[in-house]
Amino acid sequence: MAAVEEQKDLKSSLSVPLWIGCWISLSFSIIIVNKHVLTVSNFSSPFALALWHMLIASSTSRMAIGLLGLPDPIKEYTSSSKDTRLRNKTALAGCLFAGALVCGNAALHLMSVPAVQMLKVANPAATYAISIVMGTEKLQLLQSTKVLLVCTGVAIASFGDVELSLWGIVAQVGSTAMDTLRCCFLQQVMQQSNLKVSPLVTLAHVAPYSAIALILPMAAIEGPRLVRDYGEWAHGIPMLLLSGLLAAVLNFAVFKVIGLTSALTTSLCGILKDWACILVAMHVFGTAVSKMQWVGYSIAICGLLWYQSGRWKAQAQPSRSDDTSCKQAPKPLLADQHKAEEV
Repeated sequence: MAAVEEQKDLKSSLSVPLWIGCWISLSFSIIIVNKHVLTVSNFSSPFALALWHMLIASSTSRMAIGLLGLPDPIKEYTSSSKDTRLRNKTALAGCLFAGALVCGNAALHLMSVPAVQMLKVANPAATYAISIVMGTEKLQLLQSTKVLLVCTGVAIASFGDVELSLWGIVAQVGSTAMDTLRCCFLQQVMQQSNLKVSPLVTLAHVAPYSAIALILPMAAIEGPRLVRDYGEWAHGIPMLLLSGLLAAVLNFAVFKVIGLTSALTTSLCGILKDWACILVAMHVFGTAVSKMQWVGYSIAICGLLWYQSGRWKAQAQPSRSDDTSCKQAPKPLLADQHKAEEV
């Protein structure tokens, strides 16, 4: 029995770094492939690319839920309760997710991959600010100082960009704001409904609404041009298919990593993933990164680690079962849902 348990522990200890490596590789691979699709392949259609990813996410997440036998608390709640808030806010989250994807794709089309990744470090700052407005967080001087440090670093990195694109920055800021609102809406309604939902189940409910929200804008804005210029981007269809395949596998990898690791591990690995993405993009696309960008990015990363350290300490405190005990700090939904870039 002891030998069997040791063998299981060994397999578990080996599977964690393998899944983390898989997640990091898939995460930066899909960003590199999407950049190639939007620029090199001449498929400059942010709406169409977002719709393609949402169709893939809808089908593969539902398939994975069935194969893994995962419980679906959202389905059970909406079918047994007359309260429509969860359904309405899920639909709203789907629309915001669609907007975040489109803006993210537009930013990736207008800016270099390193510049986009550096801007994304400000996501926790946006989450904190919007959470205060929505009442899910309280304004604290120390936390605000940490957020200010992150924003300062991001601002320095942005101004140090050798190919600064104002519209690209606007698009990425819009993507961050909408994705943050999406997570805050879901967190708020799920806390009110006392639901604990895995990222894969959440994606299965949000993605169809996102796809529906994208169909008409894509057809009106990009449809005629895609048909007219088919010959110019047809050679990029294999890369477009590869992008969808990576998105499908990434959804499952994200689910496994969250299940096997802690919030601390996923946060630190997320920073490692961003660094890897920047370095790979510099090699693949020959992107120049200035010293000012590196300085700003380093400041932002330090601020991010400082900001996250408070949450990690709160989550590490053991919860007590008696009435006078304090409840363990809940894991932020944003850490579970991950970013729009990864779907």
